[in-house]
Amino acid sequence: MDAFDRSLSKIDKRRLKIRAAHKTFCDARWRWNSRLQSGDFRLGFNLWYVARGEGRLETPGGSYELGAGDCFLLRSWEEHLGITGPGGLVVVSWCCYDYFTANGKRLAPDPVHLPPRHRRMIETAFFESLMDRLIEAWQADPQSPLARHWLAAALAEVARQDQRQPSLSGVDLEHARMMETIRQSIRENPGRNHKVSKMAGQAAMSTDHFIRIFKKHTGVTPHEFAIVNRIEAARGLLLSSSQTISQIADQLGYGNIYAFSRQFRERTGHSPSQFRSASMKLHP
Repeated sequence: MDAFDRSLSKIDKRRLKIRAAHKTFCDARWRWNSRLQSGDFRLGFNLWYVARGEGRLETPGGSYELGAGDCFLLRSWEEHLGITGPGGLVVVSWCCYDYFTANGKRLAPDPVHLPPRHRRMIETAFFESLMDRLIEAWQADPQSPLARHWLAAALAEVARQDQRQPSLSGVDLEHARMMETIRQSIRENPGRNHKVSKMAGQAAMSTDHFIRIFKKHTGVTPHEFAIVNRIEAARGLLLSSSQTISQIADQLGYGNIYAFSRQFRERTGHSPSQFRSASMKLHP
């Protein structure tokens, strides 16, 4: 069981209660003074994530200059003051929540084991996606078990980051963030020809050094990562679109349908047509 699994298991032993979850677009006039909050919003915790923009957040633990990727576990009973920066726009995804026992008794925070207030998330696109799913699920149904599931996953990712971050500093931390930016570009554009030499140039590294650094932080080479994402994109298109296999091959950057079919079979054990047919039988 890795750190993520252990963290998720620990979180799931408690009963989470979500009080509110939103994505707030804060313009140049935005000021957040938590002293003006009352009732439930003064209890529990606030998972607070900066998706875009710049600003400043004053907390009892110190003052933080805000930027994309900053993530806070704020104690709602403390006082906080937030303002936007010169750019005039901060986008914050946030969720107020608390822990309860199985019989509905609120668990008082343990001051000895309170999590750190601040960390900067490395895999920003992934974490923003978790927050978006949490917010979407809660707004669709405030009592939704699905919303609590996404909150538990987000908290587990925060715990994993907290365990990993102290071991990353200086150049290692810079490399980790750079590799995540490149991975996100590959995820968003699976059909593009992601040349390793070009990615290495963007990272200001030699090709061999770039491959070593990418594998260190990702576990696979950039070439393998691109193939995996291309195959996953192909699965999605085969399941959800009416495009022909030839059209999917072209969209994903394969030279021809035969190259696509060969690689898809190597990776999945089925041809694209077999995969589509089997999926249609399971989900008519």
